[in-house]
Amino acid sequence: GGGYGGYGQRGGMQEDDDSGKDRPVVHSCNDTYNIHPVLRQKIIQSDYYKNDLAGITTFQEVVDEVYSKVTYACPHIPNTMHVSSAFCLLHKLFTLPVTYRQLEELINHPDSPFLRVTGLLYVRYVIDFKDQWSYFAPHVDDKQEFDPGANGQKRTIGKFIRGLIEDLNYFDTMLPRIPVTIQRTMIENLMKIEFRASAIEEKKKLLKKGIKVTAVYYDDQQEYEAELMDEGKNDSFWVHFTGYGNEQLTKIEDIRVAEKARSRSRERGSRSRSRSRGRSPKKESKEIDFSKEVLKRQREAAASQGGDYARRPTSYKSSLSLPQTTSTTRLKSRSPVRAPPANSALSSSSSSRRSRSRSRDRD
Repeated sequence: GGGYGGYGQRGGMQEDDDSGKDRPVVHSCNDTYNIHPVLRQKIIQSDYYKNDLAGITTFQEVVDEVYSKVTYACPHIPNTMHVSSAFCLLHKLFTLPVTYRQLEELINHPDSPFLRVTGLLYVRYVIDFKDQWSYFAPHVDDKQEFDPGANGQKRTIGKFIRGLIEDLNYFDTMLPRIPVTIQRTMIENLMKIEFRASAIEEKKKLLKKGIKVTAVYYDDQQEYEAELMDEGKNDSFWVHFTGYGNEQLTKIEDIRVAEKARSRSRERGSRSRSRSRGRSPKKESKEIDFSKEVLKRQREAAASQGGDYARRPTSYKSSLSLPQTTSTTRLKSRSPVRAPPANSALSSSSSSRRSRSRSRDRD
């Protein structure tokens, strides 16, 4: 066939089904929205929450308040134990009816990274664990930077999401624990995306306009010889199929660069054995067992942290009641030789004189 090909030719991503997006989000959490009880108590007792946020009753009002007030995403105001406006507004959002469409809009909001982070934290706290990946997945490569702790340590949205998945501790509070099997699956998905991104960057170094490649033609899912043209969007390139004259926007994974110079004789031999009209079978890529790699990394992390890696951190209040160790296993050093008293020399000389006097008397 002729004309321009595209992702749709092989059943690519379809438009999302909008049915149900206007339903209220169903929470999967306890009565405290999975927030640590001490932190939640601080939130609902804070003046900001009780007074300033008392009149806020809609999703849009929360969005406006986050946009104007939130400049960091940690639970407490930096260097204090006062609860932050970010977590007060997050809790307020938990108490309001939010639709699935509004939640997606919040995570994709273009005006402030802290609006997006509020949406991601909403997902991490109250959305069913098995459904969280569907919200995180589109953004794990997101390069937008922000400073979540107001400490100058910026991170990208993508790395922030990785932390939400892999870490139980979030600044000075704890996130709800993700079931092990679900967490491993999410980490495995992260590794696959990392691997793909790394492979794409390596391949892009080889892809230059005008070079000869083989590419999948989406009408019949076969590979054909082609010439690389201009780069498109979303890691894709336009290719020109030299045997047919067709052009197609092709994903980078479906473009294969000819192996570099094995030898000129072998290259000539391969030309003589080339298939008619440039058609060639698809090559199977080497599979990586990501599940084993996840287990390996988790074992290494556990070993590096010692035997207490799974122990919950002790709070300050509870630490006060712990028995304090007063003994020591340090070897005692030898005691120094005590100096004689200051008058010992006088008493010694006087006793010596008395001894000599008694000796003379006996004589």
